[in-house]
Amino acid sequence: MDTNEINSIKNKIKDVLNAYNFKEVIINDDIVYEYKDQYYKVTYVAGLKAFVLESAENYSDAVINVYEDLDIFPLALGSNNLIEQISKDLKKYYL
Repeated sequence: MDTNEINSIKNKIKDVLNAYNFKEVIINDDIVYEYKDQYYKVTYVAGLKAFVLESAENYSDAVINVYEDLDIFPLALGSNNLIEQISKDLKKYYL
């Protein structure tokens, strides 16, 4: 998968997070999302060929980059299924 496709998926993930009222904030030059005083980020890990949803318990942890891996969403799911799975998991476990 090329960089344009990865960026397209990132933008769709951003749309999902925004639809669920996650607030976009910048911490250490990274875009992260705040929801109910927890901080989330979605990172593409090339070695896994997957997106990883991570969470920091609070702002202080986010600033020092202490995130816990929550879920892995492999590209093998396909773009549409990956976005759908992220949406379902956010709704089921984090909202």
